[in-house]
Amino acid sequence: MSMTVFSSADSLPPETLLADCAVSGGRLEDYLRNLRALETGPVCVRLSYMTMDFPLPCPTGGGIPLTRQEALKRSRGHTLHLSAALGTGCFTQWDGKSLHAILMDTPETILRKYRLLQQLEFTMVLAVYP
Repeated sequence: MSMTVFSSADSLPPETLLADCAVSGGRLEDYLRNLRALETGPVCVRLSYMTMDFPLPCPTGGGIPLTRQEALKRSRGHTLHLSAALGTGCFTQWDGKSLHAILMDTPETILRKYRLLQQLEFTMVLAVYP
């Protein structure tokens, strides 16, 4: 099955549901499978580099967006681990007061997400790159 790649949300077909391909909890694959099951019309998944800071504990599940440059700066001296469940790279950082989980996509995690979208037979992706 082929996938159409869009570079702008303005070029999506009318009535298309636009969903993100980033999760901060659970499993990305489960989220995408549930999205497919709920589909009532065309669905396009936004595939972009995610970089976020989650203070721990994080009961709301909401993180603070980071620029790619800030995430790269904060990653110096840390080993980026692949979170297979979240589909992104991650590392922890102590800021002197509290622990933070930093989620950060890499070219490898973007490719993994793209392949997962293909496997789950999504037909549209919005590719947003820095």
